[in-house]
Parts: sequence; structure tokens; C-alpha cells
Amino acid sequence: MIKKDAIIIGSGQAGNPLALKLSGAGWKTVLIEKSEDMLGGVCVNVGCTPSKTLIASAKVMHRIKTSGKHGISAPELIDFEITQDRKNKIVEDSRKGVKKNLSEAENLELIFGTASFSGEKTISVQKENGETLEFTAPYIFINAGCRPARLKTDGLDDVKWYNSTEYSN
Repeated sequence: MIKKDAIIIGSGQAGNPLALKLSGAGWKTVLIEKSEDMLGGVCVNVGCTPSKTLIASAKVMHRIKTSGKHGISAPELIDFEITQDRKNKIVEDSRKGVKKNLSEAENLELIFGTASFSGEKTISVQKENGETLEFTAPYIFINAGCRPARLKTDGLDDVKWYNSTEYSN
């Protein structure tokens, strides 16, 4: 069993700053994230960052589509693959920045795996390679993220809709 001063589950908007603050204050800290693909949490990977990136592209497209009222004629131009590639690059760069900041911090260990309580003040981490690690600490913080709730709205199944991780046909 590995003893730490603090265990943080989840590398999202609260987990990362907390991990950096505690480790910077000299606390031996472990930050556990399910996978490297979700480093930075929901906001960086499927929420805020990609949504704002796609919204920016949509605003540009809207300006082009409505440019006729200003006497400007422009053909319909949108390459969804390019907008997705741009979004994916911004997300990847954000994730790399998070990893760099966390990796450079003293007193901070970053572990990828699934965390679960295995006892009082004890966390078991199942890593992707099958290895299990066990940590104990007097302070455990859960920053386990979120997922979108599907609205129960009449007629929703009759229209095309998107959320941060799925869409209807």
C-alpha cells in the first residue's frame, strides 16, 4: 500500500488545480484519471473546449451564409471533417498542456486507471495493463466528472440533436 497525503480521483476542472496546489504545498499527492484520453476531464475532452471550438466555426459559417444582405455573394462552404480536425487538434493540445503541467509538478504522481474505494481512506486503482495499485491517504477528493443528461422532451426523437458525446440520426 502506497501512503500519500492526498488522493484525487479525476483530472477535471477542480482536480488539476487542487493537485497542483496540494503538491506545491509539499503534500505527497496522487491524481488518478481513468485514461490518458480523458486527461483534463469532461471540459477539455468532450464539453467546454470542443463545444466552443465548434460554435466558433458555426459563427463563421453563419456570417458567410448571411453575407448576401451586405452585397457579398459566397458559396456554401463547410467541410465538417476540417472543423472536426481543428477541434480535435485543440483538444489534443489542451490535453498535452495538462499532462505537461502535472508531470512537471513535484510531489505529484499521475496514475491512469479505474479508481474505487477498497477500504476506509483506501483507493484501489486497476490500471489498463491489469496491474492493481492501492493508495491510502487522510484526504480523498472525488472529481469524477459528468455526462450529459438526455432531455425528456416531447418530440425530441423526431428531430436531429447533438450533445457533447452523441447525436441522433
